[in-house]
Amino acid sequence: MTRKPHRDDVHRMIARTDLLLALPAVAAVHARPGDAAARALVQAVRRRARAGESAPGRVQSALMAAVSSRSPSPLRPVADASNGPRDTS
Repeated sequence: MTRKPHRDDVHRMIARTDLLLALPAVAAVHARPGDAAARALVQAVRRRARAGESAPGRVQSALMAAVSSRSPSPLRPVADASNGPRDTS
């Protein structure tokens, strides 16, 4: 027997992960080293909404707050010059 989803089903009201990852502020975090950090933020915010700790309609604003409070990664891209000419004499 298939169950009809209830129109007040909280899970249906929470924004999808791919939509949240596409938000400009989240995409900026997603593009930096530590790509998993953005996905982890999205998953944590969605998990809190599913658990009833925050309203489903506030997922995006909660995510924006989490992104803005996150300090930038101390890592920075570094050029790898190891493939340059070598002195073999």
